[in-house]
Amino acid sequence: MDTARDLLESEGCSLLLHDTPTGDLVFDVVIGEKGDIIRGERVPRGRGIAGMVAETCEHAVIDDAQQDRRWYGNIDKKYEFHTRNILCVPMIVQDELVGVLEIVNSIGRERYGDGDIEQAKYLAGQAAVAINTRRLHDDLTNRIVEITALYEVAQSISLANPDENVIDAICRSLAGSIRVRKASILLFDEEKIGFALNPHAGFPRRSRREAKYP
Repeated sequence: MDTARDLLESEGCSLLLHDTPTGDLVFDVVIGEKGDIIRGERVPRGRGIAGMVAETCEHAVIDDAQQDRRWYGNIDKKYEFHTRNILCVPMIVQDELVGVLEIVNSIGRERYGDGDIEQAKYLAGQAAVAINTRRLHDDLTNRIVEITALYEVAQSISLANPDENVIDAICRSLAGSIRVRKASILLFDEEKIGFALNPHAGFPRRSRREAKYP
């Protein structure tokens, strides 16, 4: 992202990721003044230049952000930043929106030109591929953990000693598979219409008593 800001000779550069459940855009990487505190801020779906670019999947060049009715000025107001002009391009992989790349406040020139747009599109494409690859890796890692946990549970049930508490064995396997210190199972109590918590793996012996949850 520092490279994008330097290549495009601008004061700030932001990478906003698309939050699929809400449609919002989330500041994931922010390079420039007050970047650390802006990270994590959200732009509501369809709002501002970034929101428009995310919905249309078309780049936008704004010469005077303050006078553009589409501009979302809440971030500027909140952090006392002044956005003059904007270059915003979508990040897309295999027809799927990943987010947008937003460059603000060109240095040494009044507006972003065609060369800037082409550079921004190239950088956005590279960023989109990198982010998608990271997500695929994370999804695969999570899936492996899930399968391992299911296998461990199945093994615990099939190999459990008749004298051993099966729930104890399951909880120990789950705790080991997902690398946590404690695990327990909530059992539904039909008579009391509630759940009974039976602490097992990782809980002190003195806490191994049922706790009721409505």
